[in-house]
Amino acid sequence: MQLAPEHPLVSDMMARNAELRPQVEKMIAEQRRAKETGDIGTIEKHGVFTGRYAKNPYNGEALPVWVANYILMDYGTGAIMSVPAHDERDYEFAQKYKLEIRLVILPPTAIRKKPWRNRSCPSRPPTEFW
Repeated sequence: MQLAPEHPLVSDMMARNAELRPQVEKMIAEQRRAKETGDIGTIEKHGVFTGRYAKNPYNGEALPVWVANYILMDYGTGAIMSVPAHDERDYEFAQKYKLEIRLVILPPTAIRKKPWRNRSCPSRPPTEFW
């Protein structure tokens, strides 16, 4: 899970974690400069792990919560459930920080036609994640 640096939850986290504040403030300044020049989509994606976890409402898994510079507060809710196997920006971020990349979307025929294993977790078929 990733939050925009200006998300209200991030403000609460910074109040409780002094080490987080300078990193988030740097991301906010970086986003501001990129918006001014019109290059927000081209900035190098980076982030900081908050030390907190969110609970996946579907399967109960603990999801690490990151603050990421490419998540924008003024676009949507400023919080995303990252899907790196299916989104180019999320993939780039996950690769950089060696986060799990789980394939979660397959056409139904792909499961029926042949045995398939999730490359990020070979012991579990993708149907467990749906």
